[in-house]
Amino acid sequence: MKSADFLNDLKIRASVGMLGNDGVPEYAFLSTYSRYGQKVGYRMVDGSAAFNPAYKPDVVPSLNLSWERYLSYNVGFDATLWDGLLGMEVDGFYNYTYDILTGQGSGFPASMGGYYPTYINYPAIDAKGVDLMVTHKNQFSLGGKPFFYGVSASLTYSKTRWIKYKDNPEVSDNRKIVGKTYGSITGWKTDGLFRSEEEIDNSAWWGSRPNVGDIKFVDINGDGKIDYDDWGYFGRSNRPELTFGLNLNFEWNGFDFNAQFTGGALFDVSLTGTYYNGYDDNTIWTQTFKEGGNSPLYLVENAWSVDNPDGTFPRLTLGSPGHGGDNGVSCSFWWRDGKYVRLKSAQLGYTLPKKWMSHLGVSSLRLFVEGQNIFTIDGLPKGIDPESPGVNNGYYPQQRLLMGGVTLSF
Repeated sequence: MKSADFLNDLKIRASVGMLGNDGVPEYAFLSTYSRYGQKVGYRMVDGSAAFNPAYKPDVVPSLNLSWERYLSYNVGFDATLWDGLLGMEVDGFYNYTYDILTGQGSGFPASMGGYYPTYINYPAIDAKGVDLMVTHKNQFSLGGKPFFYGVSASLTYSKTRWIKYKDNPEVSDNRKIVGKTYGSITGWKTDGLFRSEEEIDNSAWWGSRPNVGDIKFVDINGDGKIDYDDWGYFGRSNRPELTFGLNLNFEWNGFDFNAQFTGGALFDVSLTGTYYNGYDDNTIWTQTFKEGGNSPLYLVENAWSVDNPDGTFPRLTLGSPGHGGDNGVSCSFWWRDGKYVRLKSAQLGYTLPKKWMSHLGVSSLRLFVEGQNIFTIDGLPKGIDPESPGVNNGYYPQQRLLMGGVTLSF
């Protein structure tokens, strides 16, 4: 097309596909039994006791159990413009996972006696988003030498939500999963700290009476108390919905340089930790001197106290606060916006001219310096890694590496 001389090539593509998953124990569609120990006893003629093993139903079958299904749609295009000065790759996708194989053990009346299928096809989730990559490369003369450079930027947005789930119809909407983002952080909403005894008197609280300087929880349902009816899926996932990257490179007069920036946004980081037993509790980022360890300076300097009534963090403690409204539970007080930009890697090199090396029998000699995890721009407390999906007391942080080297070719 004459009117589109700027367009070198264009490819439009679309696809649809389906995959299956049978990730449940073998024979889940059959009624099986397991040994219950030596539970059946009786008396022999001579009066001695004898025991035989007993068996109990182990799996209640689901006669209609089938594959879990994953349906995927994708549409996109690739384009090169202005003789390669600009390149684009754009993809839109929609993934629907349904009839998810899952175990069930609640939501039925006691009158059923526990006799309901152990595994069923029911939950469903979907994910939709877009992938975008833009590249640019060019060259020009600088100081009489050709200067080559390239830039590529990428962006991915993806949101996953629950479409179907066997929610308990008796619980409040904030505790139901349907419609929530997959991986949403759970906990309680908060309203700062208690600043006076009068404020405690006029507020709802959890368990025993809190103290001034403790976290103030929000009574979502207005029943005058804080309990699990006020708990819910209030936080965002700790996985970024938006990720992006930027790659830079150039070559000029023997010098070469490349750098990679990465980043993420639209996610939360909880400073409390979820431990092996599934419970949330304090970490060194939320409780001063936890387990006798060091404490971040911000927890001490900005803690509420009689001398610092405007403190923004809970009162200093050397252990559990000792009341039902534990300051260490997962709650919005400890959730932070996790957005960040990181210089993931960079390298600068110089290749000496061949005429300098030829008499040494060396065809190429290159000197370089490089670094990894060089710096990060974020709003998290110092020491928290935004690329770690959660905070706990045991993860090993990524290291910042700086190094140099020589590359020889003979």
